[in-house]
Amino acid sequence: MEGNPGPGEVRPSALRRLLEASVTWVLARPRNAGYAVVVAALLLTVPFGGLAAAPEDEPEAVTAGTTVRAAPWELTLERAVWGPELGGDFLEQEGVQHVLVLGTLRSTAGTTLSASELGSSVRIRDLPGAADAFGTPLEDGLLPWDSLWTLEPATVSLRAVAPGLTYDVGLHLTTTEQTVPAEIQVELYSKTYRESSLEDTMLWTDERRTAVVTVPTRRSGPVYLSSWEVLP
Repeated sequence: MEGNPGPGEVRPSALRRLLEASVTWVLARPRNAGYAVVVAALLLTVPFGGLAAAPEDEPEAVTAGTTVRAAPWELTLERAVWGPELGGDFLEQEGVQHVLVLGTLRSTAGTTLSASELGSSVRIRDLPGAADAFGTPLEDGLLPWDSLWTLEPATVSLRAVAPGLTYDVGLHLTTTEQTVPAEIQVELYSKTYRESSLEDTMLWTDERRTAVVTVPTRRSGPVYLSSWEVLP
């Protein structure tokens, strides 16, 4: 049994015992020295944030009507209209309100892009009961693949976006709620065009939140107009 230290003796401190054990472990195998260097380097970073995740850049807060460059798009969101029937293909469904976020869209890419590329560039998170055209809830606010429509001169589902053209568009979704908030926030994400890490192809990837657009909403009147005018 270990007793109190005698005259001239000093009991090793816990720190000293820990250091001695560490040295013994490092010397036991040559490869342990490499591990020790890595651990020491990590410990030295603790006062400066250590292993904490790097803070995400705050996205730009944007008002409706402002053009946002979120590669590969230039998107200007003006307003949103909603109601049980908005004309065209947006006919009345029991217990469902149609929502159209209206604005203009332009591609900044050099080639024609599939409209589905827009899906991962836009998120609407704060609309209660948000769903696609078939009533399936939106996952993480992502717009459904078939949400992009052209409005003029006719209402047509838009499958591809050609470079150099500006489209009057509506982003379509539905909600099971009977009313829609006075404004909704739309998150826009930029992407990078780079080679896939899995195959030898180029693609738009690495989404980064760029802007949050606050869009006012209005209930559409009972009469459908092709210009999507919001009636009192």
